Amino acid sequence: MVVPINLGLPVMIAPDAAAGLEAGRDAELSVASNMIGQRAATWTAQPLDGEVAAILACGGLMARTRQILAGRSVSQHEVRNG
Repeated sequence: MVVPINLGLPVMIAPDAAAGLEAGRDAELSVASNMIGQRAATWTAQPLDGEVAAILACGGLMARTRQILAGRSVSQHEVRNG
């Protein structure tokens, strides 16, 4: 399950939806509101934790890492690499 998140693909955990979705029919999902719907039925997925949501919002683990590193000051980088 870690690999899809690292690539920026959302993973929604919703056992009720997995049991209730009809194969071959379109479904809608909202990662922002943790909702999955198909026809008149809706299910709520487990919310993503903060860091997982941040990774997805950035488009993947590498993009999130770049964002974090870009936020550090040059002096912190120089001290660590001395």
